[in-house]
Amino acid sequence: MLPKKIHVVWVGDENRRPQALIDTWQRLNPDFEVRVWGNKDLAESKWISARHMKDMWLQELCGVADLMRYEILYEHGGIAIDADSACLRPLEDWLLEASDFASWSNELTIPGMVTNAFMGATPGSEFIGQIIANLANEPTVVDRRAWQSTGPMLVTRTWQETQHPLTIWPSHLFTPRHHSGWVYTGTGPVFGHQMFASTQDSWDAAIDLTNTEEENLSDAFGKTE
Repeated sequence: MLPKKIHVVWVGDENRRPQALIDTWQRLNPDFEVRVWGNKDLAESKWISARHMKDMWLQELCGVADLMRYEILYEHGGIAIDADSACLRPLEDWLLEASDFASWSNELTIPGMVTNAFMGATPGSEFIGQIIANLANEPTVVDRRAWQSTGPMLVTRTWQETQHPLTIWPSHLFTPRHHSGWVYTGTGPVFGHQMFASTQDSWDAAIDLTNTEEENLSDAFGKTE
């Protein structure tokens, strides 16, 4: 079983942190430890990918968050989520039975792409360790977009190369509305919803939700439990 820990990384302007979204994870999962990792952690911790983080800081902060998330998962285990996501229902224990998990980005619009927006791992995960090792061997990560060098494409490539027994959940569990416009209309469980703020340059919309009453989150993301 994965430890009941939820990790969120937010670096950069603390005033722009979408706290209302982050709070949904704690409210609906009171038996989980929810920790936000921020600028202080970035500055004071020893990171294997420190040089890449320094470079990414000047290019894409979401790339810095990617790099931090892998090392956090390797050290502490648990679940790492994107900051621009809301929890719609309590996480169920069967999700934690997978020693390493991620989810498909979208089976129809981007078949074969594994997203890192929702990832779970045990401490010392071999798969996460390989991702970190692959990054350490990269001369640079700023010659491409973050989704290619530190995000989904990196995770997908590592999985394909290692053939690690990674559990890959259906995309609708955490991403029922893809930024391409695809919307899940089935009746299966939906645990979260991602706003794709970095992809769509819509962080202002996510930030506005920090000033939204909690009960109105259902209007923004669908019914919460």
